[in-house]
Amino acid sequence: MEFLAFLKDYSYIPAIVLAAFGWWWVHKLNATRDRINAERSMRITELAKVYAIILRVGIYGTLTKKDDAGKITWVNEELEDAIGKIYLYGTKRQVDLTQNYVQSWAETNGANGTELLNDIREHIRGSLGLPPVHGTPSYLRVEVKRGNAGDA
Repeated sequence: MEFLAFLKDYSYIPAIVLAAFGWWWVHKLNATRDRINAERSMRITELAKVYAIILRVGIYGTLTKKDDAGKITWVNEELEDAIGKIYLYGTKRQVDLTQNYVQSWAETNGANGTELLNDIREHIRGSLGLPPVHGTPSYLRVEVKRGNAGDA
């Protein structure tokens, strides 16, 4: 009975307790949502970089690229880093496809990354709320032939 009398005299206390609990609960939910959104954003960003690297390797069909002077400007380290990022940020299916991709490089010094690229692309598009792209897109490789400076 004393408790009821206390609540009768201080009727605002339950409202304060309820408001404090509500504030704490909403803060907890917002913090969780913000963490999930930050993780999703980081994964999408990193997987987009991976996509670009594997796509470039597929377009050139080699682990090296040469500049106009014939000097190698891009080597395998970017692909190696991309593989590591898939193991870190990728889905189970992407990791399995990456295992196959790496195994192919080890056995034949080449690999077809189409299925892996398609899976990464669809994962990113799905995370962004975009509709899937059916089939494999056609990619473009433009090779510019430059003459000597005296030819101009």
